[in-house]
Amino acid sequence: MGNNLEKIINDLPSEIKNDERITVILQAIKLFFEAKKTMKKELDMSDEDISIMKQKILEFGTYMKNNLGSLKTKQKGHLFLFEAPEFTEMFRASSFFTDEAVESYHPLTNDAEKRIKCKECPKKFQMLMKWAIDYNYYFDNIECQDYKDN
Repeated sequence: MGNNLEKIINDLPSEIKNDERITVILQAIKLFFEAKKTMKKELDMSDEDISIMKQKILEFGTYMKNNLGSLKTKQKGHLFLFEAPEFTEMFRASSFFTDEAVESYHPLTNDAEKRIKCKECPKKFQMLMKWAIDYNYYFDNIECQDYKDN
């Protein structure tokens, strides 16, 4: 979307494109993608690269606060605005990644927690870890490609 944002905006009907609320939101999206483009996954970001990235993130955060301040920052927004610059300074790399794997594990964890009645028992955490290892083993080692349903 970041590369096609201008095309998307140009294709909008004028009554939408010229609406003040929409313009504010579109500007926020532009600033977000400008900041995102400064992030590099290679482990060789220079001090200048990091400084530019921090500046772009700050521009985005300031714009959001001044123009869309009623929106509350969620966890991912907090990570982008506050943790990413610090992480990048420490490791000289910063990039987005999908959280799909983590999110897909939630239902498994929730089901496992329902099986355990003793909520504060240390054994609970041992069992959750054991089941997590089992789940990972199954997903990593069981091949279903050759399976034929008869």
